[in-house]
Amino acid sequence: MLDIFERITYFKNAHLMMPYLIYVDGDIYGITERVKEIDPSYFVMFNPRTQQYELHSWEQEDGTLCLNLPFDELDSRTLERAQKHRVENIEKIMSEMEANNERIEREKEEKARNVTTEITKSTRKGGNR
Repeated sequence: MLDIFERITYFKNAHLMMPYLIYVDGDIYGITERVKEIDPSYFVMFNPRTQQYELHSWEQEDGTLCLNLPFDELDSRTLERAQKHRVENIEKIMSEMEANNERIEREKEEKARNVTTEITKSTRKGGNR
């Protein structure tokens, strides 16, 4: 079995991972080890171009990137995000996205109705002079 450094070298050479990414071997909170408890194929990389951490998996098809971590440091939020975005949770994530999109659409429609109502009112007031 390949160790993590051999896997990363393979992924970079196979263009499944950007060559400038830096493997994060450890951190003060032990997050890099704890993400492996969520999924043993997970590992953390640092992207020096974006100055962000990224969660990768060697079980991904067409590349290793699972998700970008929008945090300045690795902490419990990383674990929460890793757990939430597991493949097993895809149906729940899709439902949340659909519900959010529906809420946004309803808000847009309500705003459009309000604007139409205000225009109608101002037009009527102007016509009664």
